Amino acid sequence: MWAGGCARWKKTEESGTNFLPRPKQNLDSVLVETVLVRFPLRKVEKLQEIWSSTDESIFDIELRERLALNGLRAGRFIGDLPSIIREQIEETSAQQNTDALEHAGLAADVDNRMRQLQCRSGRRKDLLVRRELNEPLTVLTSLDGSVTGETFIDPAVLFDLRAIPHGDGLATIELIPEVQYGAHRQSFV
Repeated sequence: MWAGGCARWKKTEESGTNFLPRPKQNLDSVLVETVLVRFPLRKVEKLQEIWSSTDESIFDIELRERLALNGLRAGRFIGDLPSIIREQIEETSAQQNTDALEHAGLAADVDNRMRQLQCRSGRRKDLLVRRELNEPLTVLTSLDGSVTGETFIDPAVLFDLRAIPHGDGLATIELIPEVQYGAHRQSFV
């Protein structure tokens, strides 16, 4: 059995062009675009230029200091991505298109493909940073001046990404770094 339907095309007065009706935006979800950018050691000094165009003041000073103690920085870009990041994405994309190992995802632990994640409000999305490593990973953290650490076998590094839409196209994004480790287990959800 087949079914069909019709919808009226709307004509805008300014352009006189026909358009399909716009789908209504779900206020309980948001589309998050992600890209992980790899910078080779020879370009690490250019990272300072990126931070000069980043708004880090969206976080309070105590949080920024705690992040810095653990080797992390966070901020928001206003406007377009800095040219240094765009150039690095283009360079790595060209390598992924021409290099067979890069194209298969075997040359590096992280690819820089842009991903679009449809995120429901407060629901977990895994953002893989590094797939399972062949060697143990030791993670050191600093809290209140004391350094603690733990070693993980068969680790995979990822972010637990959660988005809280505000209903106006903006959202609060929460990224929690995680290390999943040990033998893989199948689980049904």
